[in-house]
Amino acid sequence: MARRAPRIAFYGGMANNCYLVASQMHALGMDVVHILDHLDRYAISQPIWEDFPLTLAHEQLNATPHWGRVQWDDIARENGWCAPRWVVDPVGYAEECEPDRNLIDSDPDLNAYGPAPADHHKKIIAIMRSCDIVFVSNVHAIILAMMSERPYIICPAGGELMVASGLIRGDGSVGATLELQRRLMIRGFKEAQAVFTNTPFSQHRSLTDGWWNLIRIFGKCRFRRVSLPFATTPPLPKSEKRKLLRNMTDKLGLAPVDTELFVFVPSRIDYRWKGHDRIAEALVGHPDRYKFTLLVAGWGADYTQFREALEPVANIRVMNCALSKPMLRDMYQASDLVIDQLTLGHIGSVAREAAAMGTPVMAWIDEFKWLPRLRPNLPVLNAKTAQDVAGWFACIAAGTVDLVREGEAGRSWIKRYSSPKLMRDALVEEFERAKSANS
Repeated sequence: MARRAPRIAFYGGMANNCYLVASQMHALGMDVVHILDHLDRYAISQPIWEDFPLTLAHEQLNATPHWGRVQWDDIARENGWCAPRWVVDPVGYAEECEPDRNLIDSDPDLNAYGPAPADHHKKIIAIMRSCDIVFVSNVHAIILAMMSERPYIICPAGGELMVASGLIRGDGSVGATLELQRRLMIRGFKEAQAVFTNTPFSQHRSLTDGWWNLIRIFGKCRFRRVSLPFATTPPLPKSEKRKLLRNMTDKLGLAPVDTELFVFVPSRIDYRWKGHDRIAEALVGHPDRYKFTLLVAGWGADYTQFREALEPVANIRVMNCALSKPMLRDMYQASDLVIDQLTLGHIGSVAREAAAMGTPVMAWIDEFKWLPRLRPNLPVLNAKTAQDVAGWFACIAAGTVDLVREGEAGRSWIKRYSSPKLMRDALVEEFERAKSANS
């Protein structure tokens, strides 16, 4: 008898990870439901940001966490964008499900957390219970998945591990809530059907304050190395890249690029988590800087400081806005090189999105020669320090690095280790595993 395909609920707006997976799984014919996250109002966590070309100035982007759903609905209506039919707004959902009182009453932390902070939590739980398995990202989504009593998969964006490790703290009532969430996250990870992450287990220690917390808190959790899914596209010839780049600079009101190489830095400008200060240190005064143009997306905690420091430097431009995913994808295709983070030691979605288009990536991957690896890391120009960055640019300028070949190596890796079909197969496997455990 043929195996029944699972119905999967996706919930958690963080960085649109759940929406991205749901979209790719729907394209493969799976039965998916994406639950809108009303608690995460940040621009980068909205489905329209994944699907529709938009720009937001730095100040606007910083204000979006305080926007209401109405403002995002207005933007969608003004731009003629409609959410796919498999996206469900829980506020308007007809059914509610009360969390199991025995489950709540038996756990003082769940009892203390209650429905906070979503007053429509019963509707979210009802949608989750209408599905066979739940795929979640972010702290509140994990807690509601626990309450739903459905098998659930965690796709961590990073903050969940930091909360569980006690790295995010506060004072007063905020501190008390974070401490409660810390305890619930430890339980949530242990009870998860699986944790899907592209990052090797050892590399998560940058988010847990070292090896001790990683092993102590997460050592018995079931981590699976399953990447977010990205469909690959062939890289453009150089002439087509330049046509697309000219089209993008015209749209954004930027001066055309006339240098031999174009390098794009899409990640938020954040010295601690991304290492943009190392890029600046490497390239200010670099002898080959006139051979390339570096364009940096205009957003992030250190945006103002970075822009002021780099404004006088020729060929290094800092935009005044952030770009939504369709525009980012065009910029990836138009680039000769994309630079991601230089501090975390593992790749994020930026690196995989760019690599899927055959664009080479510079990033820092913390590789241990003495640790066995079941599969290779994404091929990148591995750089952690300003000296590393400067060295790679010298090699590129000298022609000793073949960027086309590097890009093709990355795209081949995406096909093999980060394809939508791999995610689909992993979700079906977890559904079958959960079914067998409960039979």
